[in-house]
Amino acid sequence: MRRILAIVTLTSLLPVAAFARVYDTSNLPYSDAPQDRSTAIAVSVLTTEKIVQGNPDGTFRPDALLNRAEFLKIAMGLLPDTTPEVEFELTCFPDIFVNAWYAPYVCRAKALGIVEGNAEPEVPKDEWRFVPARTVQYVEALKIIQIVMGKPVPSIQGAWYERYLQNAKSLGTHLPEDPAPDMPLTRGDMARLVTRFLAQSDGELPALIAAEQGNIALPDREPEPEPEPDPEQPDLGSGSQTSSTGLLEEGTEEMELDQFDPDEDTTVRQSFLGLGETSPVLGGASVFSESQPLDVTSFVIRLNSVTSIDSLLVYDEDARLLGRAFLDTLQQGSYSEYRLPIKRGNLTIPKGTEFSFYVRAVIKSEDRGGQGGELVQVQRMGVEGNGAWNNKNQSAFSSETFPSFETAESLVIEVSNPESDRNFLIAGNHLRMGSFRFEGRNAEGANNAELALEELHFTLNATGGVTVSNVQIGADATDQYSNCTVSGNDITCTGIPVAIGTFEDRPRIVTVYGDISVPGGASSAAIQLSLNAAGSVQQSGAVRWTDGTNQFHWVPGEDPVANGTRFEF
Repeated sequence: MRRILAIVTLTSLLPVAAFARVYDTSNLPYSDAPQDRSTAIAVSVLTTEKIVQGNPDGTFRPDALLNRAEFLKIAMGLLPDTTPEVEFELTCFPDIFVNAWYAPYVCRAKALGIVEGNAEPEVPKDEWRFVPARTVQYVEALKIIQIVMGKPVPSIQGAWYERYLQNAKSLGTHLPEDPAPDMPLTRGDMARLVTRFLAQSDGELPALIAAEQGNIALPDREPEPEPEPDPEQPDLGSGSQTSSTGLLEEGTEEMELDQFDPDEDTTVRQSFLGLGETSPVLGGASVFSESQPLDVTSFVIRLNSVTSIDSLLVYDEDARLLGRAFLDTLQQGSYSEYRLPIKRGNLTIPKGTEFSFYVRAVIKSEDRGGQGGELVQVQRMGVEGNGAWNNKNQSAFSSETFPSFETAESLVIEVSNPESDRNFLIAGNHLRMGSFRFEGRNAEGANNAELALEELHFTLNATGGVTVSNVQIGADATDQYSNCTVSGNDITCTGIPVAIGTFEDRPRIVTVYGDISVPGGASSAAIQLSLNAAGSVQQSGAVRWTDGTNQFHWVPGEDPVANGTRFEF
């Protein structure tokens, strides 16, 4: 394995105590410089001290989300020059690759005890992942900055982050709007947070706050025109790859994203979404640029209002991962909008050409806020950008209707007939009428799942005058039975005991028994049970089950869910 001995130099940060700062907006060389006072001051200060540089296209993108690798690179630039040299390997986490541009920053931080990875239940600590492409959260940033800058942090009872959050408030370095602990951090938020810590460390926090409150005049500035796209810059079709947020600092390599193996079949099928897992395809869209070539600047995917989706993986029509779309916290409404920014010039849709893409979801685990029973549906998908000829804002969205999904702590995988398709029919009491095999599993990110059947609705197809009564269901590995009701051709089994209905640890074969009466002289008598309706998120089906927390009234698949054995006389 490659090892590196870190030589402590501050090439990206001037000594913070070497000069008195000027808290103004005199250094904002960006075409999209922030307009609010506090962010503008912070970005100007960090630009002056060369902590941030912006993007190669001349933008800063203050409202764009910041991922963990990008934030850690900036934070490591704040280390004091007295930081000791430390030896580390470039394969410090399972998801950190030797050639990734961020590997030295992440692995040095781990060696110094600044980061230790994301805690994963039942996973050994040395196998925890860093997840570089995930958006950094407010409290994660507070913890890292305080460790890097050597801030003493008192012990406080409560969640792991309380001590860092309360310490930042006591220092006055917290963001004054008091955001939620798990708020995704934007580049503008990062600038304000870092500037507050720098000012506090040098005893200049009152001066910064005075500037933020308007006790200095901010110079007027006209937005600089965006540069024209470089015709020599390759588009996505040539094999280049965007970062997960489209935010690449000048002079850095492009981020090596977490790779997921996409489904070979990109057909969108209604299914359940397991907590802590990557979903099947949620939606696919084809967009068309009719009047002129479209220089794409972002993919936009709008869902209904959801809390369990961490991010969306965006693939092109060749199943190539383009990056992660993260929640745009600036968008308000009865929906959740996710964006994947694309560096200008990296993707152009030619005039008159159709471009297709599709998305899958990264579902939050239960301990990160994922909730079972949440409806997930794509409302629209498309791209935004600029017309290649007139440079005006332009967009293209698909008008398709997308299917609904539902999050769950457990998943029903398959319902089938474990016996032969045909068998002999005989008359008598408590005879087998059909068997059904249920297979399921607990989601990877669920901690308390208990997968069990609650209710089954069978359809009875009886010919030749055959009648059934006293119907019960039982299951393998138990001698317990539960009564069902018969009404015409419908057999309903409710209140199924746990001993019969549980199938989280292994497949469960449920068998239906009944008293069968066959008229004398019948020559074409037969019976067959079926679980007919799969149902959907909006409509109840034949199988109703629970994941231990939520109740579900449908299963994935087509009608019929499963046909039992046909018993013929």
